[in-house]
Amino acid sequence: MNPNDRLVEKIITDTRYFVIFIITVAIMFGFVLQKCNKDSNESQLVLNSLHRNLEYKKEAYIIRKGIDSSNRNMPYVIFSDKEKLDIGNNFLKLIEVGDSISKKRSSTIYYIYRGKKIIKYDFFEDSKGNYNR
Repeated sequence: MNPNDRLVEKIITDTRYFVIFIITVAIMFGFVLQKCNKDSNESQLVLNSLHRNLEYKKEAYIIRKGIDSSNRNMPYVIFSDKEKLDIGNNFLKLIEVGDSISKKRSSTIYYIYRGKKIIKYDFFEDSKGNYNR
């Protein structure tokens, strides 16, 4: 008799092995369900962020940038119209105080004007992980 057959027979006939088997399967199912739920929540957060970004419009210059330690070390920028905007690390690295920012509604592209130089930053590409600077 094959050892695997003996194990299956014990699981089916012995209550202790059956209970242990059911508990193990339930725990594994719980981990899978938790992982699927976490992925779904993260996807929803990314979609919400992208939607907010598409609705956002800005024509201003930067008066301050930094990291907000009271808000989970979230990078931020403050514009000349006194609006504070939470941003990503890549965007924080690109900008400097005094830069002008232009962002049209229904677009994910920010144009950063620094002197005669124009820097293009795409929020959508950054959110997909395709932005390496």
